[in-house]
Amino acid sequence: MSVILTIDGVDKSSVILWKTLDRDNRLNNQPDTLTFSIRKTESQTYEPPIFKEVILTINGIREFGGRIIRIDQQLVNAKMIQYKVTCQDYIYDLNGQLVTERYTDTNVQAVILDIITKYTTGFTTAGVSALGLSIDSVAFNRITVAEAMEKLARLTAYSWYVDYNKDVHFFPKNEEVAPFNLTDNEASPDFNKYIYNSLTLQDDLSQLRNTILVQGGEKIGNTRSITRLGSELSSEGSMNLEYKFSEKPAVTVDSVAQTVGIDFIDDELLFDCVWSFQQKYIRFTAGNIPTALQSIDASGTPLYPIIVNVPEPISVAEYGVKEFAVRDKTILSDDEAIERALAEIRAYGENLISGAFETEVPGLRAGQLISIVDTFQGIGEQVVIQQVKLIPTDPNGDKLLFKVKFATLKKMGILEFLQKQLLDEELSEDEAETLLSFLILSDTATFSDVLSTPSISTGPYKWSNDVGTTPDKLIMNFGTWS
Repeated sequence: MSVILTIDGVDKSSVILWKTLDRDNRLNNQPDTLTFSIRKTESQTYEPPIFKEVILTINGIREFGGRIIRIDQQLVNAKMIQYKVTCQDYIYDLNGQLVTERYTDTNVQAVILDIITKYTTGFTTAGVSALGLSIDSVAFNRITVAEAMEKLARLTAYSWYVDYNKDVHFFPKNEEVAPFNLTDNEASPDFNKYIYNSLTLQDDLSQLRNTILVQGGEKIGNTRSITRLGSELSSEGSMNLEYKFSEKPAVTVDSVAQTVGIDFIDDELLFDCVWSFQQKYIRFTAGNIPTALQSIDASGTPLYPIIVNVPEPISVAEYGVKEFAVRDKTILSDDEAIERALAEIRAYGENLISGAFETEVPGLRAGQLISIVDTFQGIGEQVVIQQVKLIPTDPNGDKLLFKVKFATLKKMGILEFLQKQLLDEELSEDEAETLLSFLILSDTATFSDVLSTPSISTGPYKWSNDVGTTPDKLIMNFGTWS
């Protein structure tokens, strides 16, 4: 196995203490790390430099790319220093510049390409797959490129990471497939690609949710009317409403229509009464307060809070009630709330299987899907790789072991639901933010001036009548008066 580690473009494999090498590849957007040690002696004088680029390749394939972000130095003896080097993958380079942008009426793919072009150097976008995600408006107000990518992933229920070749990937969750699977079928080309007795499984109910309470936003109800007498108004002429109307209500006094403005927004001198959406009241303006016996009617379409409770009877009967509450103000109908509850149950209504295995075959990374089939143990699962640790097993780094952790692929109800919501309704985020970009300009200017040689005069001074010049001129020092 050919294992090469370069620092700042120079092969330093010969000075690495390979037994100290540890590469930790974590799920999607979480930064990967690489640590190793180097000893400086009288014969080996190389000292690792901070911030320089580090690349680890195995059989010509990159298994890490990033920068040195920390060096711990320890004196071993009078003639030996050991450096522990910590590296972070290329996400570190995405945390340099702050993005201050707003995008409207475009798609997520175009947003990512523009950010990478404007705010990074040396990164590519071949792994971005988001053409189908339209976007109404999204703002990035002084956040890093990595945070901007994470914000887009959160809004779209996608995943992202930057690979060891500085290519940005943005894709639907759990759609990247591992280069091989695990199987005990000797006829399969994937047979014998993992250490057989290293496979462990764990059955876990800690994430079980079988009774889902969804608290959504508000829905518009049927038209309702509220009737009061003038005597029921407050001393300020206010009338409380039982409902939060979706829009300005229609108001009458003894069946005579009143003009209605919005409190604290409209000029109340121009209206008979003003309405408050949040505080749920109507206040009559000065000179328009009804008398005690006049009948006041306010009608409109009220808003009701959306709250649904969905149990899964089979799971409840088997495991007991495991309740979970979801709060999502973007849900605007009972049907959406029920679908969200069912999606939670589909995703978390069963036990979760997790586990680990070891392999000597490179190429696996966190986020990939991998199938595991073991007929003897009765296993047939498609799982998501959560973590891949790389550890050398001999002093020269010629033999490597990959320790892999995984979890079962949850049924994709939530993902499908969120993606459907995104495609059905245009995305809008942080529309109220005010973005200000201030550019510091560098400019210079030069100028010069030359003074003529002054003439010197001596006193005493007196009025004179110089012929050919201004007559009767007073000359004093270097100035004249005429």
